[in-house]
Amino acid sequence: MTLLGWRNWQTHWLQVPAIARSWGFNSPLQHSTSPLYTETHRRQHSFMADCIFCKIIAKQVPKRILWENDHFLAFLDLTPVQPGHLLIIPKEHIETVFDMPDGLYEELFNAAKALSTPLQKAMKSVRVGMVIEGFGVPHTHLHLVPINKSHDLDSGNARPASPEELDAIADKIEKQIADRKIK
Repeated sequence: MTLLGWRNWQTHWLQVPAIARSWGFNSPLQHSTSPLYTETHRRQHSFMADCIFCKIIAKQVPKRILWENDHFLAFLDLTPVQPGHLLIIPKEHIETVFDMPDGLYEELFNAAKALSTPLQKAMKSVRVGMVIEGFGVPHTHLHLVPINKSHDLDSGNARPASPEELDAIADKIEKQIADRKIK
């Protein structure tokens, strides 16, 4: 288990002092490093009711999932920068990529690497670009974007895609993922 970041620890400690103290935690350090606390924190923060990505994970919002494992899932962006623009998100609600535990952080980038080849083949792109900025939704998400020139990652290119467009692209990407047996 990893320690919470200073800002998260400080905010959380201020929100639940009565509960923490009722468990016998008298200091912030003891509170943040206890296995009981970190497991409770994970359960409390693995789903945020107002987060669209958490709703997708909980199947409260319909979404065609193109790839999934125990910790992540990938789906097409509704307003792609380029056709085939994928989002990879953790199933646990973590606001920023740098708040992720080291193992999960590494797994996110391994998933991006594994999905980049099927995405590139499906979309017949020269490369696949990767962006993590986190302003649109406060839930870690990595953008994988098929690109053919340097300006293809410009967010000014984003436009809504029709359901038919998304389905046709999803079919191509899913076939490439299945062909490569990505786990």
